[in-house]
Amino acid sequence: ASFCLNCGKPLARKCDNCQTELAPDARFCMYCGHPVAASSAFDEERLSRLAASAPEPLADKVRASLDITGERRVVTVLLIDVVGSTALSEQLDVESWSTIMNTAFERVAPAIYRYEGTIARLMGDALVAFFGAPVAHEDDPMRVVHAALEVIDLAKKYSQEVLDEYGVEFAMRACLSHGPVVIENIHRDLKYEYTPIGGVINMAGLIKFAADPMTALITGDVYHYVEPLFNFSDKGVVEVHNQDEPVRVYQVLSRKEVPGSLRGIAGLESPIVGRDNELNRLMGLCTAVQAGLGRAVVILGEPGLGKSRLVKEWQVRIAGEHTGITPQWVEGRCLSYGGGLAYHLLQDLLRSLLGLSGGSTEEETHQALVDLLVDLITSSDGRPPMNIYPYLAHLLTVRLERDAPEILQHTDPQALQVQYVDALRAVLVTLSEKRSLVLILEDLHWADPSSVDVLKKLLPLARSH
Repeated sequence: ASFCLNCGKPLARKCDNCQTELAPDARFCMYCGHPVAASSAFDEERLSRLAASAPEPLADKVRASLDITGERRVVTVLLIDVVGSTALSEQLDVESWSTIMNTAFERVAPAIYRYEGTIARLMGDALVAFFGAPVAHEDDPMRVVHAALEVIDLAKKYSQEVLDEYGVEFAMRACLSHGPVVIENIHRDLKYEYTPIGGVINMAGLIKFAADPMTALITGDVYHYVEPLFNFSDKGVVEVHNQDEPVRVYQVLSRKEVPGSLRGIAGLESPIVGRDNELNRLMGLCTAVQAGLGRAVVILGEPGLGKSRLVKEWQVRIAGEHTGITPQWVEGRCLSYGGGLAYHLLQDLLRSLLGLSGGSTEEETHQALVDLLVDLITSSDGRPPMNIYPYLAHLLTVRLERDAPEILQHTDPQALQVQYVDALRAVLVTLSEKRSLVLILEDLHWADPSSVDVLKKLLPLARSH
C-alpha cells in the first residue's frame, strides 16, 4: 500500500529538508544528510512555551483568525537553524545541550514577534516562522528580513555566552523563502497546522547549505520585494533537488542608510496626471508661508493612489517656480510595525532635521544635535542649552554628558513628555524664524501613540509660525 486506508496520506516517509523518499529505517537522508526526525514531545513543549511568550496584541490578532480553516496564504518563511548541531550535541551532555537550545530559541523569538511573525514549528535544531499567516501585513517580506538581521545579531551575542560557559562554538543561520501555504486549524494557544505548497518551506531548508554561519540568506523571490531597503551580496545560483532550474540566492548584509522606494517601477519616470487641483491647493499654501503663517494639510488616499508622489511633485514645483520660498524639507516616516516603539516617529523626524541617515552612529548623532543647538540657540559658554539638549539627546537615545543625566534622573515619563514638547517647540520655532520649514509625516496611520500625543501639542504652531 502507498496510502493510508483511513486518511489517504502517503505512507512513504520523505526528508523534511529535500523531500527525498526515505528508506524505512533511515536515520539520515541519503541525498542531503539531514537528520530524519519528526517533532517530538519535547519540541511541542518548547513550541508551547514560545507561543505563550507572544505579546498580547499579536496573540489577539492570531485569535481573531480562529475561524480560518483550509485558507491559502502567501507567506515569507524564516527558517532558523543551528549550524553543525549534531557535532555540537556530541560534545555536551543532554542537559547542557537542551539548555543551550532552549535559551537560543527564547532569545530569538522576541525578534520574530516584534515584527508580528508567528512560530509555526520547532523540530530539533530548527525553528520555522511565518510572516503573512495567520496575521498578514502588506510589508511582510520587509518585516521578515528585519527580523532575520536581528536574529543574527542576537545569535552572535549569545554565541559568546555559550563559548564562555560551555567552551563550544555556537552559530545559527537564517534562510528565507516565499510562497503559498494552506493554514489549517488555529488554536487559542497560538499553535496551528499548515500544509506547504510547492516546497516553500523545503526551499528555505535547502538553501541553508549555501549559507555561512551567522548570516541570513534569501531566495530571489524574497529579494524582488526588499532590494531597495537592504544591502546584499549576490551568492550566485545553487542547485536545488527537485527544482527544474538553479535558485539564485543573496546574503543580507545590512539595512541601507538611504532606502530606495518600494513604490513605482525602477527606472520609469512619467508625468503626474489628474492631480492639478490638489497640486494647486498645495502651492496655495506658499502664500500663507510667505506671510509668516504656517498651515497643516492632510493627504488621504488608499495605498498606491499616489500620496507620496503628490508630495514629491509639490517639492519639485516649489523648487522650479519662483515662489519666494526655499524651504527645508524634513520627513518622518512611520513603520507598520512601529506602533509599539515609543516616540519612533519623533525620532525619525528629528534625525531628518539633523540631516542624519539611518546608519548614523551614536557619535555622529550626538555631534549633529550639539551643532544644531549651538547654531540655533547661542549660549554664553558655547554649550548647547541645558533646557533643550538633554531631552532631545534622551529622545534620540544618545549618550548624555555633564549634568544631563542628573537632570533626567528624577523625571517621570509624563513630565519627560512635557519636556520633549517644550524642547521640540523651541527648535521648530527658532528654525521657522530663519527659514521656511516643511514637516512631512509619512504613513501617519501607523504612528505610535506617544508620538501622536506630542505632535498634537505641537500642531498649534502652524497658526503662528
